[in-house]
Amino acid sequence: MDGRHVLGILTRERIAASWSGGPQEQSSRPVRALLGCEQVPRVRQDTPLTRVAVLMLDAGCDAVPVVSGDGLFGLVTARDVLSAVAGRARPAAEPGEVVTGMFHLEPVLPHENPMGGA
Repeated sequence: MDGRHVLGILTRERIAASWSGGPQEQSSRPVRALLGCEQVPRVRQDTPLTRVAVLMLDAGCDAVPVVSGDGLFGLVTARDVLSAVAGRARPAAEPGEVVTGMFHLEPVLPHENPMGGA
């Protein structure tokens, strides 16, 4: 956030992808340096869930900030969308951890041995 403006969403994946050096070097990096320069889609509270899902798919993200005139209102995550589709969405009793956790997995093929083995 910069005042009432959302600058981006810092994810575990972005932190892992930018990791270099040890904990000492990482702890002194400003968050803004980790955000990247891509535009993060934003929605308002009255945005239909189907529109939020389309924005997530088009942007390749798994969390979208919900903004109001006062700034950040909350986040809609891929888990929230799946819960709603499954009929399990219910109001949170208290603020909790934001769980995105939609990962892209790619198979890693074994390296061929030039001596004839795998």
